[in-house]
Amino acid sequence: MRKLRLVLGSDDGVNLNNGHMGEAKYFYIYEISEDGKWEFIEKRLNDTPEEKHHADQNKLKKATEIFNDCSVVLARFKSPNFIKMSENTKFQPVVIRREKIEEALKELAGIFDRVYEMVERRKKGERFKEIVNIR
Repeated sequence: MRKLRLVLGSDDGVNLNNGHMGEAKYFYIYEISEDGKWEFIEKRLNDTPEEKHHADQNKLKKATEIFNDCSVVLARFKSPNFIKMSENTKFQPVVIRREKIEEALKELAGIFDRVYEMVERRKKGERFKEIVNIR
């Protein structure tokens, strides 16, 4: 069965961070399967440095080290670092406007095939600007 490992930012484990993903206290790791089921894997402390300026490259580098085992990055808002991530890394960003983590995961399950295909293309070295946006 096909699966995707994803990361999202949250302060409380119930709601996605209301600002940029990198501002959350924690990164929550999930696995979602093609049958729509998901499993919580673990919570990781977001100990990235404070940004010296907006879209600080050092913050992005440290964050991606924390969730390096993931392929999908889920957040409520598109940030400059999300754009950099999409164009230059193996990670597939997905923007979803849902507040609740459970609702966001349900929405992601509904487009599993699309996101899975993009992740597979990235694994082969392809980089592109597209950020999946679920409204």
